[in-house]
Amino acid sequence: MIERIMSSYGISPVKITKVSDQVYKVVDGQRQYALKKSVLTPQTVKNWEQVFHHADQKHIPEILSIFLTKDHSLYTISEDESYYLMPWIDGKTSTIEQLYRSIGKVHKKTQQFQSVDYDKMVHHFNQYSQYCDGVQKRLLTDVKQFESRIYMSPLELQVCTQYRDVELAIKKAQEQIRQLTSRLEKREEWGYCLCHGNLRLSHGLVGVDHTYLINWEQAHYNYPVIDLSILLKNELIHYDAPAKIWINTFNIYMEKNRLHNDELSLLLLHLLDPTTYIKCIQQYMERTSSQSMISQIKQLQIEHRQLLFGLQFLDFIGQQYFSQINSDLDVDH
Repeated sequence: MIERIMSSYGISPVKITKVSDQVYKVVDGQRQYALKKSVLTPQTVKNWEQVFHHADQKHIPEILSIFLTKDHSLYTISEDESYYLMPWIDGKTSTIEQLYRSIGKVHKKTQQFQSVDYDKMVHHFNQYSQYCDGVQKRLLTDVKQFESRIYMSPLELQVCTQYRDVELAIKKAQEQIRQLTSRLEKREEWGYCLCHGNLRLSHGLVGVDHTYLINWEQAHYNYPVIDLSILLKNELIHYDAPAKIWINTFNIYMEKNRLHNDELSLLLLHLLDPTTYIKCIQQYMERTSSQSMISQIKQLQIEHRQLLFGLQFLDFIGQQYFSQINSDLDVDH
C-alpha cells in the first residue's frame, strides 16, 4: 500500500520504515521522506490546505512544506485514508524557547484585524462571569456535602483538599473579566491569525536552519491566545512538566508577537477556566463516568495542576506586563 501511495508522487521506495501508526519513513535512495496518515475530514481539509498556501505566499519557513502529487494535489487517498508527504527531518524535538519563537513568528506573519461587536462581547463575558458565580456556589455545596460524611472517598477528599485553589482560580478569572470589559470599548479591532489548533512540543522539529511546525490538521483562524492556551494545557497534563520554564520564557513569544493586555487577560481566562474540573466532579456525583476511581482521580489531578499553572502564570503576567493596566485604568477613571 505504501508503495502504491508513493507512486502517486512519482517516487519508488527502496526502504520503508513504520515509525508509528500514523508515520512512515520512506527512502528512495536519494532522499528521505515522512509519509503521514492524516485525520483530515471534508470539514477540515480546506483549512489545512490554506496553511500551505499561506506559508508560500507569506514566506513562512517555520511551516514545514509538503510535496505535491503528480496530479498537483496536497494529499492522496488510499483505502479511505488521507496521506500527505513531507521532507524527513532528522532534528530533535524543539525546546520550549524554540517553539515559542516559531509559533510567535507564524502568528505575527499571518495576523489580520477584524472589528468586534462591543456589546456582544461584553454580554458574552458577563454571561461567563455569572457562570463562574454558579460554579463557585455549586463547588462549595459539593465540598460541604463531602465534609459531612464520616468517610470520604479518595476523590471527595481530593476535591476538599483542592477547594481553595479552585476557588481562587475562579475569583481571579472574574477579576480578569472585570478588567477586560473595562477596556473593551477602547479596542475597535482584535487580531486574528493562523492557529495550529493542537500545538505541543512534539509538533516542533529542529532542522538545520529553522524549527519546523508540523501536523497542521486542526489549523484554523482564531485569536492567537487560543493556540497558546491549547499548547500550555497540552503540556501541563504531565506531572513533571517544567511549569517555571514555560512561564519564564514566555517573553520569547512576546518578542515575536506582542500581545495586548486584553489579549493576555483572555489567555488567562482560558488557563483559569474551571469547566473541565467541575465536569469531573459532576460525572462522579451523577455516576456517569465510565472511568475507574483511579482514572477519575488522575483526571482531576491534571485539571487541578492546570489551574495551579494558570494562577502561577497570572502572577508572572501581572508582574511583567500588567503594571500598565492599573495606570491605564487610573487615567480612564
